[in-house]
Amino acid sequence: MMMTRFGCGPPPGALDGGTGAGCNTGFRMPSGDFLLIDNSNSFTKLSLASRGELLGKPRRVDTRTLSVDSMKKALRGWRFGSVVLSSVVPEKGEMIAGVLRNSPLIRVSS
Repeated sequence: MMMTRFGCGPPPGALDGGTGAGCNTGFRMPSGDFLLIDNSNSFTKLSLASRGELLGKPRRVDTRTLSVDSMKKALRGWRFGSVVLSSVVPEKGEMIAGVLRNSPLIRVSS
């Protein structure tokens, strides 16, 4: 998994407000070029990816219970440049887009 070092302040793609936790401690945060999100009726799958491969283990959240808080929790500790969102659940897709409103977002649809 690609890891990137960051200093104080919010890293790009940070959803926790960049509290500065880990400043000057050498903390390394998992990062990728992309955050890939597959929002289906049963589960919402999230994965970091480079331009050539998936990075690390994907995370899953039950779509029925997906909320702003559970989305932020699922993304905690990840850095990413852009988001690719595929959603078949319109209301959850809009909520996800809202949580990630500060990141470049590409929507994939059929």
